[in-house]
Order: sequence, then C-alpha cells, then structure tokens
Amino acid sequence: MKMIKFRLRFCAVLLTLAMVITIFTACGQSPSNENAVSTEKPETSSVVTQLAENGGSDADTSSDAVDTVIAVDTVISVWNCDNTPEYEDGLKHIIQEYMNSHPGRTVEYTGLPWDNAKEKFDTAIATNTVPDCAYIVQQWAGSLAGTGGLLPLNEYIDRWDIKDQFDFEQIFSSGLAVQDKLYMMPFEFGTTICWYRKDWYSSLGLSIPTTFNDWFNDIAATTDLSAGRYGLTMRGGSGGSTQLESWLISYAGATEYFMPNGECFVTDPKTLEGLERFVSLYKNCTAEGDINNGYAEMSAAFGSDLAGMMYHNNSSFPEHLKNLGDISKFGSFILPKADNGVRAIGVGAYGYSGWVLFSGSKDQDATWDFISYACSADMQSYWNQVVGGLPSSFIAQNDAWIDDYPALVEIRDVLALPETKFCVVPAYYPDYSSAHTNILLPGFQAVLLGDKTPAEYLADWNTAMKDAKADYEASIST
Repeated sequence: MKMIKFRLRFCAVLLTLAMVITIFTACGQSPSNENAVSTEKPETSSVVTQLAENGGSDADTSSDAVDTVIAVDTVISVWNCDNTPEYEDGLKHIIQEYMNSHPGRTVEYTGLPWDNAKEKFDTAIATNTVPDCAYIVQQWAGSLAGTGGLLPLNEYIDRWDIKDQFDFEQIFSSGLAVQDKLYMMPFEFGTTICWYRKDWYSSLGLSIPTTFNDWFNDIAATTDLSAGRYGLTMRGGSGGSTQLESWLISYAGATEYFMPNGECFVTDPKTLEGLERFVSLYKNCTAEGDINNGYAEMSAAFGSDLAGMMYHNNSSFPEHLKNLGDISKFGSFILPKADNGVRAIGVGAYGYSGWVLFSGSKDQDATWDFISYACSADMQSYWNQVVGGLPSSFIAQNDAWIDDYPALVEIRDVLALPETKFCVVPAYYPDYSSAHTNILLPGFQAVLLGDKTPAEYLADWNTAMKDAKADYEASIST
C-alpha cells in the first residue's frame, strides 16, 4: 500500500462494470511516450460550441463560463498521477463520456507511475511542458501551486452553476487553498479510520467507543495474551510515524499543525499524554513483532484472528473482506472526539484527491469545462465506486451505493458534524517525507524499545518540523 498517497482501492468489491474503452495512441505533450495514450477523436463537427450563461455546454455538468467560446476541435491534455489499472480505466471512462457528450473535442490522456509522477510534474513546470490539467493527490497541490504552476480556480467556481453542491467552506479549510486561492477541485475524499472485529466486540458486549478512554479500555478487553490474541495491531514499521501523526492529531483535538506560539502541535501536553498512553499498548495489548509492521503485516494480523483492531484508512476494506470472508465480522469507526470536544482529522498526507488546472494550459476555459464535467455528481459517483472514496459532491454522497459501505457512510456523516475540524498536515513541505523517514519513524521505534522517552521524541519532532517549515518558507520567498 502507498500510505502517503492515500490510495483507495475498492474496484473489485464495488463494481462489476464492463467498460468499452478506446485504445489510445501517443500524446504529443507526454513526459514519456511509452506512457502516453490519447482517445480516438470523434467525428469533427463544423459547429462552434458556445457556453451559455447557465453553464450550457452539451451537458448540464459543464462549467458556467459566461461569454466563453470553446472551439469544437479543442484538444485537452490530461495527466494522471497513478497509472494502476483501476485508475487508468476509471479516468479513461470519464474522458470517453466527456468526448461523447462534446462531439469534436479530443482529450489526450497520459498515465504516470506513482513512484515518479511528482518528479514528472515538477519537471514539466520547470520546462514549460505541462499538460492542461491533471488528477493528483492533495499533498502535491501546495508545492505545485508554490512554483506558480497551477491556476487558481476561484473565478471559475464563482460562476459554476453547480457550486452549491459542494461544501467549499470545508474544502477551503482542508489546506487546498493558499491565501484564499483554491488550486484543486476535489474529486474524492478518504481518511484514517479504525477497523475493528465486530464479532469480538459483540461477544464481549462492547460497542464502538465514544471516548478515547473507551478506545483504550476496549483494546485491553479484547486482548488475551495467553491465547495469542491482541486488542490492536500497531504499525511500528514503514508508514508508522505518519499514522501515529494522524492518531495524535485526533487524540489532542489539534486544529492547527503549528500553534500560535510557532511550536508544533506535538508540544501540547495533551499530545504527550496521548503518546504515552499509545506506547503503553506495545507488548501489553499488541504483538512484540508489531515494531516492524507495515501495512501488509497489520492487515494479515487483523484478518487472521490475531488482532481486534487496526488503524488504517478506508482503502483496506477489500483486503479485510477477502481475509475475513464475511462483512458481519468487521466494521469501522472514526476516532472519537478529543477531551476538548473537537473531532480532529488530519488532512494533507491523507485527505482529498482531485483536479488541478495548470497555469501553462493552452486553453484554460476548455480545460475547466472538462474538470467541471469530471466533478459532476454522475462522474463523481462513478469514479468513487471504482476507487472506494467519498465524493465531494453532496448529490453523489447520497447515492444509494454508498449506503452499502458503512465506512463511507460514517465518513460522510462525521464530516457533516459541527465538531469535526481539519488539521492540515504540511505534507507539501519538501522535507516532510524525509523528516518522517529519517527522524520520526526510527524515533518512534526507539520509544517503543524504551531507548528514548516520549518527551524526547516529541521534542525531536517539533525541531524537525520547524526546520522543514523554515526551509519551505525560505524556498518560496526567493
């Protein structure tokens, strides 16, 4: 699993769609010809499409681009940051639907391998070879916008005829906006959740915890060391510190990564309290080998009667269903409210994915028309069934298929609660990932082993993130 990109893979579980997709040919603006594909161009019409004030392109899902004329033979180039099969097929389907409803327009598609996609985007901006738009993850939006590579979408959204289908107050609070300028139109949302063994909890008379005290008590109650059963499978290996970060944000009820005094939220005494309680679970309610757990090891333990809870995200549903075989055996919930009454959700390393429009686009109006079509309720509903995410459209959020997947229902309902607040994690800092890899992950393991105190660890965390912030601010001021 690629934890930092928060990929959501429900395709095999949620859909059995047969899609007719045109085989693509090379895209002229591709960063790598072997990855470039373009859809077959429909028969060209001699009519010029005029967008009316009511958003009237061929489909009612297009943008409300007043006084904008888009040539019927327009070509729009699209890059995708993840060329895995379900993402490729899903985006190609949306592209084909757009072209079917906009005769004469061509959308050229390029799928990028996740591992070097960010580098491809950075290079394209530096060399002025950008596509018109791209599907990317939230953590990249800030850094791409910081280089001047992205176009703010505010003016397009202001005159968009379906803008009322989105909670833009929440979207703006998620970190996608820089100085009140929105650079990504969200397409899907996902977050960290707790997966739990519903059958274990039922047999012990336990219910979903509503406080963190209940959370810890339930883990202790479902632990039976003599039987080799643990209340929690902990991620102490690869990706462990980023999941710990998300958990600590929720425990502390943190709404700002950096507090008004300039210090990181981890200097809040409540964070230290949470870390001490979390670490105390190791070997008492978890397996000793959990110090080396990545996603695969956690999932295997949860799916083989070894652990009663796993903290991950909604993307792992298909794996749990495959391992446990029966949806009645497991369920999910979002962490409870903190003592301060806030249900804090970390976004940035996880959170939204969506569409960006490059400032170097050769036809920005036509590109927005495509983005607005892709973000319509019908297309969002289709897409999120493929990838297992929560649509950002209110209309799509209430489609019937979502009710079949309790994790998405809970995410939708919790996001609507007034006590739910986002804490924006600065995953866009160039040094954020290296800080986790080189300082925070080994430091977390040192705490589990007793070689470092929780207080020492959080002090190191604060220093690392303050340094990352200073380097980022210096880079954008030059």
